[in-house]
Amino acid sequence: MALINLHEFIENTIAEFDVNYFSQDKKLPEAFKTYVKANVGGEKFSFLDYTTIVRTELSIYCPNQWFYIAAYYCKLYPILKQYKDLVYSSAELPESPKDYQKFFADLSGDKEKSLGILTKGELEDGDKDLLATFISDSQWWRGGKGIERNDFYYSPILSAAALVNQSQSYVAEICKYLVDNPTAWEILLGEIQGKSVVIETSTIFESKVLVAFMEECMRVFLQHDPNLSKVSFKENKVTIGFKGCPIGKILSEFEKVTDDRRKDDCNKDIQWEYNNEVYCYRKEQSKDSFDVFKANFNSIYRDKYEIIDDGTTYKLVEHSTVNSVVKATKRPAGYQVIYYGAPGTGKSHKVDENYTRGYKSFRITFHPDTDYASFVGCYKPTMKPSATNPNEEEIAYAFCPQVFVNAYVHAWNNPSEPTYLIIEELNRGNCAQIFGDVFQLLDRNTNTYVGFSKYYINADADIADYLSKHINNDSNRYADTLQKIYGLSSFDFSVMGLPDNLYILATMNTSDQSLFPIDSAFKRRWEMEYVPVNYTDAKQFTVKLDDGHLYNWADVLIGLNTFIKKETSSTNKILGNRFAQPKTGNVIDSVTFRDKVLFFLFNDVFKDNEDFSQAFFEGHDELSFFEDLCESSDNKTIIRFVEAICGAKNLVQTEVTPEVPEEPEA
Repeated sequence: MALINLHEFIENTIAEFDVNYFSQDKKLPEAFKTYVKANVGGEKFSFLDYTTIVRTELSIYCPNQWFYIAAYYCKLYPILKQYKDLVYSSAELPESPKDYQKFFADLSGDKEKSLGILTKGELEDGDKDLLATFISDSQWWRGGKGIERNDFYYSPILSAAALVNQSQSYVAEICKYLVDNPTAWEILLGEIQGKSVVIETSTIFESKVLVAFMEECMRVFLQHDPNLSKVSFKENKVTIGFKGCPIGKILSEFEKVTDDRRKDDCNKDIQWEYNNEVYCYRKEQSKDSFDVFKANFNSIYRDKYEIIDDGTTYKLVEHSTVNSVVKATKRPAGYQVIYYGAPGTGKSHKVDENYTRGYKSFRITFHPDTDYASFVGCYKPTMKPSATNPNEEEIAYAFCPQVFVNAYVHAWNNPSEPTYLIIEELNRGNCAQIFGDVFQLLDRNTNTYVGFSKYYINADADIADYLSKHINNDSNRYADTLQKIYGLSSFDFSVMGLPDNLYILATMNTSDQSLFPIDSAFKRRWEMEYVPVNYTDAKQFTVKLDDGHLYNWADVLIGLNTFIKKETSSTNKILGNRFAQPKTGNVIDSVTFRDKVLFFLFNDVFKDNEDFSQAFFEGHDELSFFEDLCESSDNKTIIRFVEAICGAKNLVQTEVTPEVPEEPEA
């Protein structure tokens, strides 16, 4: 077994926590409320808009944020429990649990002694080292209570969530509940991730015959949970089951039956093992025993199955969760917005998460060869059935719409919801050439008919013909709207104007601004929104140059961007928080750092800059070019750059042996 490093797991989970999201007022999903009421007891809960009242001996008022925070930090509980369980199974513990508290207290701060007690089982050295740290250093995992306590997980979860232990300890209990009830956890996680989780119920089978129904239930349960491992049975000498409902008999005992009248009492085809005995299903059941059977299995498998008795028919239903995307609730700052910033700041992610999620969007990436035909549309050769021979095809020419026309048609045909046209890398294309006459449509009304194009254009005949066939003009809605807005005495489909539900969102990197300069007339028709470098997001990543040199990516990035701004007297070439992405986990390896970050510096930011090269390779005359870094197995120059120029601190603590002064000569 290879254990997850608990300390890194907790710290990375904290780094990814979005404080702004979880501090907002939250409503709980209806699916979550329904599930909790059905499986815990509806009388215990009162769900208000932003507060939940839990009734025990007292009434506990819980802000709904607690449930979402618990769902986020739930991932810590199974890892913490895994560590504790491994300690208990691998350590030489005192005979009496009463002595555990003193036993673990004596190990605090003594890792070597902690290693010494891990003698049972076969642990890998790495796992043993992690467990010894877990035992001896509670600060390593943000612990506060001894691991011998049942509530030992309270402190790390509450510390990670930055909550006050006394008043908000219920968050840790909610974590445990969610782990034990994965459907409830899945519903809340889906909400956090922008997905609406709905519980769907379907009937697996039904019967009016009680014995046959219970028999079929056992088949389903055994298929879902081999040997019924989640069930705690009450055992007698030859039977097994629940109090008032024996459901199994020892197979070997049943096979001894010689009385023909008793040979149909059990079904040998339904078998399972329990405590080293093989049991078969006992068919002798009554309505009373069924009620016990139903109550127990509805509790044990509540996440998956439910037995229903409506008085005439017995049903086994299955509950399953279905994800659907939660639509974004925000709208852009304008009908045309350019999101600009350094490469890797998450401009496209911002567009998708904040605006387009759940709605129809059309996407194009501009490049130097993008033109009007590839943005709006053009005539192209296509194949159609031959006029003389239907079994053959012949070449024909037809108008083929591209992303702009497709978005235009969809927006007019779906006026009740937004349609998005996304343009990536806007300034990598020649916008004047690409937009052509569409440029005129970008002026939007701000007074009457807000959001519609201020001016219309007359499209070519081929586009007009396409629009006449694909725009829904029921009741002349399309024609009447355009005539009314633009005061037209007559209408034909060559008239084009952008509707108020069509948003055009573009992204561009400031480092690429020299490709195709965007003129002021074009930019005037757009809102401009700067996307800054998110250094908080960068904190979750580590740059690993070798085993002895690890750096926080945020520290490297802050120092690097400060250096770039100083040397270039500009912000155009700084790097974003996601410029370098880890291949796995949260660690950016040395090759990724070299080939992404350093390549960008040498070949873009400081291209043909000898002063930078000399400063970078200072003290290493044998190295002069970026390619020399690729061929060298020595990371010393990169380490010196990260520490001396970027000012990042090595996270690996190395022990320094103090020099012992020499004895003076007599």
